[in-house]
Amino acid sequence: MEIYTRNALLFLFYALVIILLVIGYRLEIYMLINEHYPDFRGLGFLQYLNLSGYYDSTAVLYVTLFLFALIAATIRKKKIFIVAVSLSIITLTAFLLISIDFFKTYETTFQTSFLGKEHATALTKILVSFYSEMTSALITRILVISAVIIMLTVIVSRDWFYRGISELVTKSSGRVLHKAMLLMPFTLLIILAIIKIAGASEDKYLATAHLVFKKPSKVMISNLHEFSYNPLYNLLAPEKQTAPLAPSGQFTGSLPEFFNTTSRNFTRTLQKIDSPPRGKKYNVVLFFFESTPSKYLNITVNGRHVAPNWLRLMKNSFVSLDHYANYPLSANALLSVLTSSYSMFSKEPVIEKYPDVPRKTASEILKEKGYRTCLLHTGMLKYAGQDRFLKKRKFDRIIQYQDLKKPPYEEWVGWGLHERSMIEPSIQFMKEDTKKPFFVIYMPVNPHHPYAIPDNSYNITGPIDSSLDYREKNWLKYCNSLYYCDAILGELVDRLEKEGLMENTLFFLFSDHGEAFYQHRQNYNHPLFIYEENVRVPFLIYNKQFFPETVRYQGISSHIDILPTILDILSIETESPMEGISLFSRHQQQMALIQTTWKENLIGIRDGKWKYIRRIRDSWEELYDLALDPDEKNNLAAVEKPTAEYYRAITRKANAYTISFYDSILGGNNTAGGAGVPETDGSKNTGVTDSE
Repeated sequence: MEIYTRNALLFLFYALVIILLVIGYRLEIYMLINEHYPDFRGLGFLQYLNLSGYYDSTAVLYVTLFLFALIAATIRKKKIFIVAVSLSIITLTAFLLISIDFFKTYETTFQTSFLGKEHATALTKILVSFYSEMTSALITRILVISAVIIMLTVIVSRDWFYRGISELVTKSSGRVLHKAMLLMPFTLLIILAIIKIAGASEDKYLATAHLVFKKPSKVMISNLHEFSYNPLYNLLAPEKQTAPLAPSGQFTGSLPEFFNTTSRNFTRTLQKIDSPPRGKKYNVVLFFFESTPSKYLNITVNGRHVAPNWLRLMKNSFVSLDHYANYPLSANALLSVLTSSYSMFSKEPVIEKYPDVPRKTASEILKEKGYRTCLLHTGMLKYAGQDRFLKKRKFDRIIQYQDLKKPPYEEWVGWGLHERSMIEPSIQFMKEDTKKPFFVIYMPVNPHHPYAIPDNSYNITGPIDSSLDYREKNWLKYCNSLYYCDAILGELVDRLEKEGLMENTLFFLFSDHGEAFYQHRQNYNHPLFIYEENVRVPFLIYNKQFFPETVRYQGISSHIDILPTILDILSIETESPMEGISLFSRHQQQMALIQTTWKENLIGIRDGKWKYIRRIRDSWEELYDLALDPDEKNNLAAVEKPTAEYYRAITRKANAYTISFYDSILGGNNTAGGAGVPETDGSKNTGVTDSE
């Protein structure tokens, strides 16, 4: 009986600690909501706790059950008890504190949807990025609270503490209360279970929204949901993904038969471009510049351009200023560029889940035509299964981190080595056999987060004040990293020209995806949304001989158009179907299909001046006139209803097409884990508007 009494007392004590930790978490998140979302300041703290009650009680229920079992198992062994319980509470505390910093960075509650399975293939890189976001204040708080928890655990494990508390309860309240106290652990669990069973009612969110906002929108309702999530709940009991949308039939033809990207609203015909002359075996270089949207190329810091070499190369290039990454993630860009394919509607990249996906790559096609093939990457290609995808794609040589890591390039710079380490090995490869043309791919890792530079010679911002807001610091770090990578790009091009290797070479330069810095709410990093800063990227083909001045492409292009353009210039025919079109051919103006499944399943269209975005789970949609609103601030979906309806139909067709296509080429094995979802029109009458 004494053991049980002690167990009950300890359980109550730690249950109270857990509840206080969760309330403390809620208080800090509430303050951050008021800081980041001025229009949510009408939300009272008690209202917020009410919305969060279901998720918080469920999380507390899971944790206290675990703790109850842990205390019961270790109560007789004091040292094990101190270590086990302290470690559990410290881990819980650290996770909640990190989740507060996560909210500060991403402006929403931590959810497992932020985690991709490809992260497991690059834990070192992820830890590097995570450490770069940790503040000294966060580390200090974790250490201080950890010390307090250990001290409290040591105290409550002592016999004198138990006897003192037990006598105090008995003397002050009598044996009746003492016995009632023994039932309190069960009472607490029963109360928490009742709250959990009660569930989180959608009506509760709607009622709160109408109290807080005059005209609540779908986005506001969605934010109330996300703010109410508990990170522990999301980790321990993540929401189930919606089942994939069943394809309407098997894909058996080419893209135009099922999803034609020819614009109907903008019918201009773009003429054939005859330079460079067709049919010659030009060398081809693809340079996957990292994490850079078009809008950053012209910015200056302290009077200096962050990308002077990009701007220099554009003067002798074919340039598309309206070029799009079809999915804002490096692994997906690799698929789109090398195979002219859209991504599968799945959280996992196609190349990771299906490395042998039956799509012919540029390296395979060119190898069959007598090209020597090489790929260089300053990081490790294990990330997202890139190595498995590339392994059988007929590369003569794949050179990555472990091959490049030699003096003087031995230190990490962000997620890889110094980008300069690629230059010399690539030159050697190009010069090995001058009788055969070469196809070379460069894949640097910077300026990817955490926005590193190898030394201060690339620092154009000056010293970054540690007292600055984390947003300002990250932006300045990014500017320096972008300047660094642009400088290495310039060194590479200069070296190729010095060696005479650019005379017969088409140098394709483009960014794999963009990078966001809070131009829109919750939009930091690159894969979460498909706004312009995420997906509109620079693209050019450089060669001084063929482009004595800038040749501006007048249409909309995307990554899937790169391979068809290469094959058109080289006059190479292939039976492999292409999703894109050659930018050098005579063709009607095209639309660009854009998507992401990282956090939300979003699909979009860029067509002429229009940019349309739809969230699949509830048909929340956005429509922007980029000619008048290039920063996508004025959502016209509720105003331009016929236009929104037109693009809504196109994105639905694209969604169904993509799922059907992959079901076909993968032999019915496309288990897309909830990425393709049942379509709804979101038309339920709840008094909620479609515009912000």
